[in-house]
Amino acid sequence: MSELWPHARIQRCFFHIQQNVIRYTTKHPNLEAGEEILNLTNELMKVRSKQQAEQWKEKYDN
Repeated sequence: MSELWPHARIQRCFFHIQQNVIRYTTKHPNLEAGEEILNLTNELMKVRSKQQAEQWKEKYDN
């Protein structure tokens, strides 16, 4: 984790990140904001390498 996300203040496993998002948005959000954060989380779950982490960050870091 620290190699992929060296500046992360709190490190949590992807599973628990996803579960927290689903708890608050459900798997089928009604609001656009809920859809966006669920999609963001789903894309994060696919990150498996440092290169993918950098690509994810570039895409969503705005």
